[in-house]
Amino acid sequence: IAALEGVVIDGRWHPRSGLIDAGFERTPHIFTSFISHPDAFSFIVAAFAGAAGVLSLTSAKSGALIGVLISVTTIPAAANIGVAAALADWSDWRGAQLQLALNLSAIVLAGMGTLYVQRGLYERRRRRHQADSARAAAGLPTEGPPRPDRGRRMGAEP
Repeated sequence: IAALEGVVIDGRWHPRSGLIDAGFERTPHIFTSFISHPDAFSFIVAAFAGAAGVLSLTSAKSGALIGVLISVTTIPAAANIGVAAALADWSDWRGAQLQLALNLSAIVLAGMGTLYVQRGLYERRRRRHQADSARAAAGLPTEGPPRPDRGRRMGAEP
């Protein structure tokens, strides 16, 4: 709460303090207005970032990729929250908060969806592998769920 009060006071007194250049324009900026005015593309970009991040984590291909994709969707909105609050531009402040919430929601939903699809693909591959005739020829179990004694020593009582 103290930080928010500091931002509000700072937003009111900054213009008078001389810390903001007198030539600073508070007009809308066309290249950054998408940050505080979310739309469907915001959700799509964040969803792709979430899916790519989960794929990157689960395939162990590129640890840096997830950081880049997640930060592309969260840092601009978080920074705009601070800037809008410092300038007491409450409309942009609310829009940036909505953008950040939308992005985080899309990242989580896409990540969960990606994990769900990956799990389904894994189960399908496992069933095919278990039903392979080469397993029967080798004397390996061919079907069914994993045996309950998996992970215990042979002959040990539960």
